[in-house]
Amino acid sequence: MLIADDYIDGADALAVLVRQSGCDVYVVNRGKQAVEVAKTFQPHIVVLDLLIPDLNGLQIAAALKQQPW
Repeated sequence: MLIADDYIDGADALAVLVRQSGCDVYVVNRGKQAVEVAKTFQPHIVVLDLLIPDLNGLQIAAALKQQPW
């Protein structure tokens, strides 16, 4: 799972809960960072903040949708 949210405490809290279920989780707080991490991590699930800095959540989703994986 990739969590992209500029509210760091909330993103970290969600990551802790997801990790407890045995999933790998990456947390980022910038839009461009989300796209770069996703290219190497190739997450199955992405949780996006719509108002994240650099790129908004819709732009991130569009960029990820174009990836071949």
